[in-house]
Amino acid sequence: MGSVICPFATREFERIKENHSTLASTGCTRDFCQSGRIIHTDEPRVGENRSIESLEHDAEGFLRDLHREGFFDSDEALEERIQQALYEIRAGAVKGVIRETKEPGMVGGNWTQTPEEVEFGLRRAWRNSRKCIMRSHCEDLKLCDLRTVTSSAKMAVELIKALSKAFNDGNILPTAFVFPPRTPNNRGPMIWNDQLLTFAGYESEDGSILGDPKNAQFTKDAIELGWVPPKNKTRFDLLPVIVMAEGDLPVIVELPANLSRLIQIRHPQYPQMDELDLKWAAFPALSRLGFDIGGVQYTATPFIGWFMEAEIGTRNLADSFRYNVLPDVVKALGLAKHALVDVDSFEDLPEYEKLALLSLAQTELNYAVQHSYIREKVTMSDSLTASMKFSRYDDEFQKKHGYRLPSDPFWVAPPQGSIIPVWHRGAAPNYQPKPMICRHVQEPAKAWKREKSSWPLSSAQIFGPSAVLANTTPSPSIPSPIKNVDTSLTESILSFRMTSDYLTVSKDNDWPLVAAKLLSKAVMLMDSSTRSMRTSSESTLTSGGDDILEVSSSYTDASADEDEDESSAIIPEVPARIVRYAQDLNSSFSDGKLLMTSPRVEEIDEGSLRVTMDLGTTSYGPLSCIQVLPLNALSKVERALDALGVNGSSTLRLTDADNPTYTTYLREYADLELPFLELNWLETVTSSTDITVNKEKLEGLSVLGALEYLQHEGVFDHPEVDLNLPYDMCLDMPLLQTRTYSVASSLRYIQEIQGQKEGGGNEIDLIVKVYKRGRFSGIYLRDMSLDPSQAAMKFRFVDSIAANRMPQEPHLDNLVPIIAVTTGAGFGPVRSLLQERIAIAREAVAAGKPLPSRKQGISLFVGLQRGDVALVTDILVEASAYNLIDMFFMVPSNAAKVRVHDKMKMPGVAEELKDKVMQQGAKVFVCSGPVAAKEIGRAMDSILGVKARKTMGVRYVEEVF
Repeated sequence: MGSVICPFATREFERIKENHSTLASTGCTRDFCQSGRIIHTDEPRVGENRSIESLEHDAEGFLRDLHREGFFDSDEALEERIQQALYEIRAGAVKGVIRETKEPGMVGGNWTQTPEEVEFGLRRAWRNSRKCIMRSHCEDLKLCDLRTVTSSAKMAVELIKALSKAFNDGNILPTAFVFPPRTPNNRGPMIWNDQLLTFAGYESEDGSILGDPKNAQFTKDAIELGWVPPKNKTRFDLLPVIVMAEGDLPVIVELPANLSRLIQIRHPQYPQMDELDLKWAAFPALSRLGFDIGGVQYTATPFIGWFMEAEIGTRNLADSFRYNVLPDVVKALGLAKHALVDVDSFEDLPEYEKLALLSLAQTELNYAVQHSYIREKVTMSDSLTASMKFSRYDDEFQKKHGYRLPSDPFWVAPPQGSIIPVWHRGAAPNYQPKPMICRHVQEPAKAWKREKSSWPLSSAQIFGPSAVLANTTPSPSIPSPIKNVDTSLTESILSFRMTSDYLTVSKDNDWPLVAAKLLSKAVMLMDSSTRSMRTSSESTLTSGGDDILEVSSSYTDASADEDEDESSAIIPEVPARIVRYAQDLNSSFSDGKLLMTSPRVEEIDEGSLRVTMDLGTTSYGPLSCIQVLPLNALSKVERALDALGVNGSSTLRLTDADNPTYTTYLREYADLELPFLELNWLETVTSSTDITVNKEKLEGLSVLGALEYLQHEGVFDHPEVDLNLPYDMCLDMPLLQTRTYSVASSLRYIQEIQGQKEGGGNEIDLIVKVYKRGRFSGIYLRDMSLDPSQAAMKFRFVDSIAANRMPQEPHLDNLVPIIAVTTGAGFGPVRSLLQERIAIAREAVAAGKPLPSRKQGISLFVGLQRGDVALVTDILVEASAYNLIDMFFMVPSNAAKVRVHDKMKMPGVAEELKDKVMQQGAKVFVCSGPVAAKEIGRAMDSILGVKARKTMGVRYVEEVF
């Protein structure tokens, strides 16, 4: 007998597939359904490598979901965004073991999502979550974007600060705190707690648990890591939050009072409930789950919401394997008086009597929980309201889409049973779309135990709540296992007197400071002649009285490399952003040189100018895009070196393959014009010296200004200052950022005009709008004009929409009619196009061919400032001489606010443009800012009588800057 297939279910599933680009496994198969399991064994996880093809599929599906929701105003914009994402996935691909096949292969890289895209993904993942009843609030979820945080210490600080804001004194704002995504072959950032607010479970020798049994192992892990429980332990001791950035050690942070306050559970009709001293945390903040959004795996994304009363009353406090308080509630409230007439205790009652009393106690406890949170003015929902909201939201979803939201009855149905509406809805349909909320494939404590053997320290930094609130946490520069620093550090450490297991420090020294230094430098306490090390399996740092500091290292004798230089020691971990920058700089950038600007940069305060650069042997095509990396002037680099007091030829160890000198780092890596990023090193400076540094002033100064300010205050000359301070400061400097410009020249044209010089370089022109404080257009150009001999720069070419979509025209016969509309510096690519066509026309004329026909011409509309007119006239005159322009309107800035799109709609002009598009197959090329681009698009819609972008498709090319 064949299997029976339900037609309704089949139609429903088809609708589901139509609306979701990616459906992930729920762990169920045709032969085995896991819907009754708490955790499904085959659900996707974050933290695993995925193939390029898999990531591309998810990225494209996610972006198409965005398009269906109106995030892109055209199909062309969608396709452009898809191509950007696919490019990044391929560009970031590395070799690794792929999850799907368990075989080595190319692992897809991440693609950078905008905050709007991440927020949409978070909301969709919440809506798709089969286990959550509160999904009717998914559109209220806010993004707290912490993707620039790359150290554990900063992760702890920023999380607590953001959490306080989201808690909002009890008026909770649903928020997800998103840290950087996992990179291929790495675990990603992680949070050890399953919830940020969770109670300790202390296991005694007899196996009993004081506190929450669910957290017994986590409590052991936290203690092993360095957390010290309160002296007087209770059932409700909040555990610290433990965070661990990718490639960093874990950090323990104690919660401040505004977040760690507990809600006392009291019943308005039963004051005797106070005797039980029941309490709970003010809010839930799930922190061990990650988000899979368009193939990007966010492994550390805690999110805060509010409790439903049954989560606390029926589950957390009442579950027999948790706090198991219902028997105590029965006794405290006197609910069993009528039943204890014939028996001595509650335990002796018949099971049906126990059930009735426990059910009654559960109801009263839930009521007490709800009442207590209302009393404390902390947001909470009740099961009935939540169920009704979900049912209504689910019904509306079905009405709109033709199928219901995914739901797992084990999780969605509140434990009160049949009096709750959602209980009767069942679990259909059983599917799991992406974006989705996922568990991590690794358990954080176990991941750390695997990693810690490669670190010189295996203990964690511990931040107190006052330090977090004041943002005065110690520097997160606990070292990575990279050993290389000068001998002065080792000598300064060995100058202390060592006795057996103790390092003795005189009372003239501040031993907490010494402790901090030892931790931050991972002192190996080695004998300079025997290179012997302590062999303790763990690192500890404890006070041994008023003047004794005990330090033990996790290194063993086997840790020391016999061939290693005797001066070797430990340097702080290099932030991932710098490692990536170094790899990018060395692999994809070329050296170039600024030749001139026209007009001279010192002659212009606003408007635009033409910048000419020498690219060496690098060639380029018309309509390309170039990224320019504006280097620091050598004069400023020398000032920075003088302030730091370092030799410019000394090297900084960044990676095994990249060891730039201080001069190179300050010239090509650090942006000396922006403020320092975190100032974590300042704590060490102020605590080790008597120098007073105005932190607010420092935060407002550029890196160079801050260095010279500190130099003036004598910081770098102070004998107590950390010897590694210059290195730490370099790692805290912001990195130079590229500036992207459209090419404003044709190499074919330039080489034809000038002739290719023997051994000469290729030149390129850009049209650059000047901003006085612009990093390239203002500061760099002015600095280099003062010393043209040092006008070096780095560059690379990147994908260009115009280069991909505008026609390649090697010959005169191939010229396609074009309507080009530009504003401001957007004239650059049109200048490139005109130069290319001029070069083609010259070759044709030289071969005896006629000039191009008018039907092949460019209809040109240019809006610009009056001072920029000279930048366009020369090329326009030359292009007109070769019959390349059939219509031209220049619209300088004017008091009447007439714009280029107004000229396009003029009688006679509009009709000619429509004929050119509809009858002659012309392309439209728009290069302008976003506001002008929208107005130009509306003008074309009006001229054509249809939606121009949709009708013309790839013939409508828009490059917005």
